[in-house]
Amino acid sequence: IEVEPGPVVAPGATADEARQAIDRAGFGWVSVVDDGELLGWVDHDALEGCATAGEATPRRFSAYVTARDSLRQALDSIVTSRTAVAVVVTEGQHYRGVLTLERISKEILA
Repeated sequence: IEVEPGPVVAPGATADEARQAIDRAGFGWVSVVDDGELLGWVDHDALEGCATAGEATPRRFSAYVTARDSLRQALDSIVTSRTAVAVVVTEGQHYRGVLTLERISKEILA
């Protein structure tokens, strides 16, 4: 299954850049990725009073899957996630993208 890139910024991105990425994506948050490594996610509230996305102390995603996980595992992760996605990583927290409920539904129906 192909993953979506999802909203991503580097930790050095300004808070305004992160806010713009959040608004463009429509997820309500943005992933913070440093040289391929997933640090977590931030939302508008976390960015309040911060100069950069990294300064906002990114929160860890609660739902992670790898390429080896089944669609069922990904679906279970999405259902229990407060971000409404399953983040796809490789070993060592290297970011690959996100899986949404819509994407999994399309794969199941295909």
